[in-house]
Amino acid sequence: LPISGGMGNSDLYIVRKKAGSDEWGDVKNMGYPFNTKYKDHCLVMATNPNGEEVAYWATKRPLEKGFGGGDILMSKKLANGQWSEPVNPGKAINTGQNQCRFVPGIGNKIGIVTDHDKSHHQEFLVRWDEKTEQWVGPRIAAGWNSPGGQSDGCGRFSPSGKKWIWSSGRDLPAGYSFPDRFNLYWLHTDTITEYYRHITGIDVE
Repeated sequence: LPISGGMGNSDLYIVRKKAGSDEWGDVKNMGYPFNTKYKDHCLVMATNPNGEEVAYWATKRPLEKGFGGGDILMSKKLANGQWSEPVNPGKAINTGQNQCRFVPGIGNKIGIVTDHDKSHHQEFLVRWDEKTEQWVGPRIAAGWNSPGGQSDGCGRFSPSGKKWIWSSGRDLPAGYSFPDRFNLYWLHTDTITEYYRHITGIDVE
């Protein structure tokens, strides 16, 4: 449905459930820093391993310190309830390709970022460094990415953090037309952290 108050090409909106009710309130544009006149999308509200309340989202806005394509931005929730100026979380998350989603782990130090081209998505693993309090590499391809090149992305950890749930076209033939039918899949998070340790020798528990 058309929504008034848009700022640009693609905006992020919020709606809150009314207390003690099954009804939802009005849809509201989230405003700056989340939205600009450019394309802003795929918002993930999360908590970094150091306890910071953060928001990650993808943008096509021009960035002085961008890495090319579409980048992920991060904003921190301040003590006064406002959101900080967005910053680029760095080259472990962002590359010269398009990034469309970043999700920090829950109860561990793994992060999962989604890269995409015009139609296909792949997921990559990064880790949290306690010394610098930054997301760093090695950045490795997720072991569950479809070997045929079908899309794997748009994932989220379960509320307990014990499962990773994502969308995949792995049962579709190579070269399928996009968009097409996708299914949801899941893995135990312990399997993911063990995979990262096996490949890199670094513990992300």
